[in-house]
Amino acid sequence: MNWNDQDVSSSGLRDVNVAPNAEFSATTVIDPTLAVQSISLCAADYSYITLEVRAPSNTKLHILQMFFMRDGDDGFSEERSIKLDYMPGDYWQPVTIPTAIFGTGWGDLDNQSSGPKDNLWQGVITGIRFDPVAESNTRIFIRNWRLIRSENEMSACDTLSTQVAP
Repeated sequence: MNWNDQDVSSSGLRDVNVAPNAEFSATTVIDPTLAVQSISLCAADYSYITLEVRAPSNTKLHILQMFFMRDGDDGFSEERSIKLDYMPGDYWQPVTIPTAIFGTGWGDLDNQSSGPKDNLWQGVITGIRFDPVAESNTRIFIRNWRLIRSENEMSACDTLSTQVAP
């Protein structure tokens, strides 16, 4: 699933630009966010979230955070999120987030977790939010924001009554 196919809302951003190749850029203000809240996806069907990010090399707080919301949840929460540190610079940095580490705390992808061990990525996912940096007045660039399907031949949620998007 490609994020560009969904309605994406944002806050804490100015000078927003979406290029024809679906590259997104904006200047951060305070607590910048991008969110998709009009989805209905079976969590078990998606193994990874991938994206490419670019931020100026002088970005000090280069931490991105990804949140998700499930059917029945009252919005996004820290409990259902993962934080990743990335290296800013004048190049595109690929980021791959295994959904199995959601809810485990900091996303040290080599260590897998420094927090609780429960994977909360389950059930029907109804929203995803991405906080690209924790700093104001930084120009950020994002492209190729995607959910990658699992290798399952049949949806793990086929027995659910909820309509699951492809």
